[in-house]
Amino acid sequence: MKRFYLSTKMQVLVGTGLVLLVLLISTLTVTYIASLPRIQARQEAIQVAKRYSDMDELGKFQLFTGDDTYYSLFGTDKKGREMVVSVGSDNSHVYVYKLSDGISESKAKSIAKRQGAKSVDRVTFGIQGETPVWQVKSGTTYYTINFQTGDLVS
Repeated sequence: MKRFYLSTKMQVLVGTGLVLLVLLISTLTVTYIASLPRIQARQEAIQVAKRYSDMDELGKFQLFTGDDTYYSLFGTDKKGREMVVSVGSDNSHVYVYKLSDGISESKAKSIAKRQGAKSVDRVTFGIQGETPVWQVKSGTTYYTINFQTGDLVS
């Protein structure tokens, strides 16, 4: 029986390829496992939103961390009105708002800029106490703006 030998160059190429493949698979696995809690939270928020609101079409999902953690799900009802449902992390508190009943995300950005925010990294909807708020992050500073009145909370 004839034996097949790989040249040293070919062995290095095959070995390097296998190492890169293992690294790629490991990275993808770790990324997937790290995202599972967020995926699960989104699925739970969808179930709660459908149970406690008229939300028909689902949109973006946000995670708000203030005094408590809330999962906010944006969407529209059957009449096409935009709404947001915020669900407490333990599903015990559910808040439903029409976006037309408060200030917009872009208005919250402009309020934060008037208060000194140089650039806006992100804007998140959530509940602070029992008040619906927009949380505007600018660098290391957070501006919390009342959704219903547009007042700066903190």
